[in-house]
Amino acid sequence: MKKRKLSKKSPPKPTPRGLPTMKEFREAMKGVDLWEMDKPPEVVARGRKIRRPWLT
Repeated sequence: MKKRKLSKKSPPKPTPRGLPTMKEFREAMKGVDLWEMDKPPEVVARGRKIRRPWLT
């Protein structure tokens, strides 16, 4: 019986269908504040003034 050689480098694992790669995810999340995701617009506007005044 022949012995199988183990490769030292494993091939990159494929991304499951429908999920973005980490590079695509980082690009999509650029500039997104997760705190603002489920808040109404008026709360978001007030929160930005208080938490991040340099954005206004």
